[in-house]
Amino acid sequence: MAMNASAQSLIGLITNASLRFVVPVYQRPYSWDEEHCEQLWDDVLSVGKRPDDRHFTGSVVWVQDGVMSAKGITPRLLIDGQQRVTTVTLLLVALAEYAKENPDKALGFSYTRLINKGYLIDEEMEGDDSYKLTLSQGDRETLKSILEHLINHDHKLIYDSARIWENLNFFRNRLAALEDPNIVWDGIQRLDVVSISLDAGTDNPQLIFESMNSTGKDLSSADLIRNFVLMGLPPKQQDELYLNHWRVIEETLGADSYDTVFDSFIRNYLTVLYAPEPLAKRDVYPIFKRHVVENEYNKGDNMRELLSELEQFARYYSAITAGTEKDAALKEKFDSLARLDITVLNPLLMSFYQDYDDDAFGMADFLDMLELVESYVFRRAICDAPTNSLNKFLPSVIAKLNKVQEDEGNYREAFESLLLLEEGTARRFPSDTEFEQALATRDVYHFRKAFYMLTALENAQHPKDPHDFGTGSYTIEHIMPQNALNSSSWKEVLSQESEDIFETLLNNIGNLTLTAYNSELSDGSFEDKKKRCIGGFDKEYMAISEAVKNATEWNKTEIENRAAWLIERAVNRWPFLNVTKEQAQLYATEKGGIPKVPSKAQFRYVFSSGLIKPGDKLVPVSEKFTTVATVTEEGTIVLPNGEEFHSPSLAAIRTVSLAGGSGARNGWKFWRLGADGPAIDKLRAQYLSEYLGGDTEETKAFRIAFWDGFYDYCSTRTGFSEAFHDPSDRIENPESWAGFGIERGDCKLHALLWSWDKKVGADLHCYTVEAYQVLLNRKAEAEQMLKSLDGEICWDSLDADKKTRTLTIKRDVDFANDDLTEVYEWLANCMFALRNIAVEVLSV
Repeated sequence: MAMNASAQSLIGLITNASLRFVVPVYQRPYSWDEEHCEQLWDDVLSVGKRPDDRHFTGSVVWVQDGVMSAKGITPRLLIDGQQRVTTVTLLLVALAEYAKENPDKALGFSYTRLINKGYLIDEEMEGDDSYKLTLSQGDRETLKSILEHLINHDHKLIYDSARIWENLNFFRNRLAALEDPNIVWDGIQRLDVVSISLDAGTDNPQLIFESMNSTGKDLSSADLIRNFVLMGLPPKQQDELYLNHWRVIEETLGADSYDTVFDSFIRNYLTVLYAPEPLAKRDVYPIFKRHVVENEYNKGDNMRELLSELEQFARYYSAITAGTEKDAALKEKFDSLARLDITVLNPLLMSFYQDYDDDAFGMADFLDMLELVESYVFRRAICDAPTNSLNKFLPSVIAKLNKVQEDEGNYREAFESLLLLEEGTARRFPSDTEFEQALATRDVYHFRKAFYMLTALENAQHPKDPHDFGTGSYTIEHIMPQNALNSSSWKEVLSQESEDIFETLLNNIGNLTLTAYNSELSDGSFEDKKKRCIGGFDKEYMAISEAVKNATEWNKTEIENRAAWLIERAVNRWPFLNVTKEQAQLYATEKGGIPKVPSKAQFRYVFSSGLIKPGDKLVPVSEKFTTVATVTEEGTIVLPNGEEFHSPSLAAIRTVSLAGGSGARNGWKFWRLGADGPAIDKLRAQYLSEYLGGDTEETKAFRIAFWDGFYDYCSTRTGFSEAFHDPSDRIENPESWAGFGIERGDCKLHALLWSWDKKVGADLHCYTVEAYQVLLNRKAEAEQMLKSLDGEICWDSLDADKKTRTLTIKRDVDFANDDLTEVYEWLANCMFALRNIAVEVLSV
């Protein structure tokens, strides 16, 4: 049976004797709030007052579980509509309670009918079969306890789901205030829906789920991703993966705030994986699906490995943003960074943590780099450096550091070098001189991070005995008060030029300190303030107020001297980089390239070249792991337990998992060929050089020069930056392609360079079969849009054994004699034409 849709009453759907609704674990928790309940309540009252009317409330999409109980009850797995069905159930509970508490009222409904006649519970059934609605984890036990409490008042109530209780109380209160609750009962009977039943063997519930969001809250990335990960699995496996992995992710991110946190977390996670590729918020779900398909997580039992990786990154994210880090030294650094509230840092910090777990550097370097990150963003804030420049820059740093790690280079030196290389740009690390001048002259009192700065400076003076400033009782205090010009004593101190001096000094760092008694200190004289200050700083002056304690008067000289003292300590608290320009220059070209590996360098291609042969043994580089894998005749990797992988990274992840560990692994660095052979990434590099002709220094230099020229041309080409982002600040590119995002998750554009074949071109790279099918269906229209370019148009076969499919256009070029400006113009025209195809053809 394929998909079937029919109109019927919602109550009729709920009370069908042979069926019950079950919300599967992959569905989001119950999330309707008072606003949604208010809308449903108004709809029910409106139709209840009009006996001849009915009210359509949307659709309910379900798929039959296929598992019939001994009593003949078959569960319906709710794909869409669970929020509406759950809320109506809560309204029925409130009606049952009302009827039980008001037995003498003339009601069209009764407690017995609602409880025992299939509205809430089927009295003839036992166990889960007796409940007409079973919710997913987190909400399930709460609703069951409410239903059981209706029958037996001694049954213990469970309060795990606050939203269920809030909405039940909403309906209780509304019913209590209503003169005639029969209107509600009549209104519920006339709520209609379209009931859409799916056939699990014929229909694709995931695609239908993604396209539907009838009423209520929009689906978040968390909703879509959880469904995508779990929906297609057998129910038993869904439950196991949810309880052992997905629920762990929810709890790690914070069960109470999970809905709001997950979207930011998953975007940061994908930013780490796809750096330096920009990632728009709307692309999160499509790119996650692409990540799953490209890495074959959707095959076999690989989804478990993906969830293990998500667990690992959720731990990083929570440690960075929520203060859950267990290591005291790391926690101190993360907490200090969190106080700066610069969310664009999170992917970089997560990447640091992953690389630290992967032994790219030790704890000392980790702590030092976190301190440098804090110095970097705080100095920039003091110097008013623009923050929007970091959105593209930091992912590029992640990408370059990945390359350094693959080359087993000095990670910390590379990080510092990449920051130093931005000297003179909007992404610069402000020097000591720039930092000192900005601190000396700016209005610190109105600086958004003034409290952070002063508390950090205070605790830097006694690091082994830090003060807790998180109590909320401390504020910033002006030593010379804001109303000083209204005081004769302060005017005398300020001299005849009081107004000019006052404006210059009032909000200067030298005139600011911290106190728990700001309102009490107020606008008194300096002597009064000193006396009151002594009792205002834990009965002692704070370290940053030592100059106040020792001063006999507070004037321009004292303020400037204290400012100089604080600025000197600020330079030490937020230090500059510890790398020379000569060291940094090593990372300007050689280690600064895009760390992307062409798809032809994947394992099956290296295998097909003969560098890795059938029967070869792959041995972990680290002695911590003893598993030996075998290469098959087909070029796959088989572990001793029989599990087979196409990807060396997936095989590595599984090996670590079987040894009791978790987290991502770079399989090219994890495995070596035989007990004493090279790491297989060395074989990959050899393949690129020998079989693609693409890794000689001469060829790399040519590619870098070609792409630099193309980027320069495009940065001045009208409309290019608006369509593809400004390419002028891109890092040097030694590859044969340059990627350009077009704010779509299902496709991307590449500019192409075949230096050895003397060709250039561009392609539209489709990540899904569905997108490419749409493209093929309108092949003639697409080719017409490319006709004026006068190039060779090539189409991949839809049935090609590939993860991605492309429409390519290319042309010959004589690099020695052709006008490169004309070549760049043609290539840019290709990019615009392919972008138009993506927008106009694929979007239909």
